Amino acid sequence: MAVDDYVKFFGSRFAPGWEELRDQPVTAVARTAAMSAVSVGGVLRKLSGNEERAEMIIEGWPDEEISAVLGLERGDGEAMWDSFEPIMEHLGIHYSWEHEEAGAVRITFERGRT
Repeated sequence: MAVDDYVKFFGSRFAPGWEELRDQPVTAVARTAAMSAVSVGGVLRKLSGNEERAEMIIEGWPDEEISAVLGLERGDGEAMWDSFEPIMEHLGIHYSWEHEEAGAVRITFERGRT
């Protein structure tokens, strides 16, 4: 299966498991996403926000050792960030990520954005 297809499938399968966060502040959703990233080798550098908007900065993903074991190229590992998109869509949260300096990724979560 192509990486993009797998990422969409993975995110869609896990989206219902996040349902308990639907009515929680967006910072709670971001905190859960941060724990997921940290559990696979990322390093949380920043987490801030409020009821409607949150932002986090993660470094260190994809971890070189994990990527080597899984046979992933850097771009394949970065596709992990796209796996959160169907989850956030399920919760009614706009989600985006972008590269920062020094290999970090800035991730933004916003409720009520159209």
